[in-house]
Amino acid sequence: MTRPARRIWFHPKKYGWGWGRPACWQGWVVLVFYLVMLPSGLLLVDPDRLISLAYWIIWVFGWTAALIVICYRTGPRPRWRWGDKVAPPPGWPRRCQECEYDLTGNTSGVCPECGLDMPAEQIEALRSAAAGRARRPQGT
Repeated sequence: MTRPARRIWFHPKKYGWGWGRPACWQGWVVLVFYLVMLPSGLLLVDPDRLISLAYWIIWVFGWTAALIVICYRTGPRPRWRWGDKVAPPPGWPRRCQECEYDLTGNTSGVCPECGLDMPAEQIEALRSAAAGRARRPQGT
């Protein structure tokens, strides 16, 4: 039984480490909720008491940690990216350059996980690997 493909909620950043804009409605809901919760923590702040500022800082760090955990669990693996100068991941050409999804058997030219168009040389390598498996005699 094959496992269904996991849909990412956040695109990877093109430059740097981490995640960028949301990729689907679930990612947008998480981001909007995060952006609403941060300023709502200002209701905890009393200008006359310094301790309330500490509560707000804890509030911000807590919600930011929650956002990072959600991005980590629902997005592609974080790694450093340098725009178009992306080194192929280990296992290339079987892995997507963006999300490292296993592309074995994929000859469409598009990653089903993140929607990245694969380079022509990767498509050809995948197609020749698929053709080599199809021509291999049984029992050898």
